[in-house]
Amino acid sequence: GAERIREDITKAHSALGHTGAEGAMTDALRWLEDASDNAEGTLDEPVAALSRAVNELDVAVDGIVRALDILQFNPSDLEETEVDLARLKVRKTSPGLKHLVRLYGSRIEKLMYEGGKLASHLDFDARRSFVSLMALNWRMLTKMRKDPESVLDQDGVLSRREKFGLKTRHLMGMEGHIPVIPEDDGHHH
Repeated sequence: GAERIREDITKAHSALGHTGAEGAMTDALRWLEDASDNAEGTLDEPVAALSRAVNELDVAVDGIVRALDILQFNPSDLEETEVDLARLKVRKTSPGLKHLVRLYGSRIEKLMYEGGKLASHLDFDARRSFVSLMALNWRMLTKMRKDPESVLDQDGVLSRREKFGLKTRHLMGMEGHIPVIPEDDGHHH
């Protein structure tokens, strides 16, 4: 299952990362580059090929790291979340769904706080669009926490009225303070 996949990806990361192939290839490239100064061009082609291989390996390792980040969930989270359709039809609370929404909500919130730090580096127009997007996502996250079963609504977490309100506030530039975005210091970079 998911645990085995994560183990295999972790093994691949170890084999290819800094302690594996990436480290060995980087060392070899450095040694060849040092030696090529006195090799009268005979190492130029191997150095160029190894350099391309190191760059490709970097791309692969970055992708593996992203996959590991995505898979850092506990596989039992999904297995423990048994959605009982009969219960949902009568809108009774599903403890498993509540747990899953809150768990992933807290992880999303951490990412939003990290992303919110970008706002101070944006010019006025970009910041305004960014704040609007963050306001929409913050409102959805807040609603999901209050009502975890809103994730099952056909029209999405936010009602049409809520979406319209957010759009209107954006057009007027009045999103208000969003906790995940630090207060504006008045300087736009």
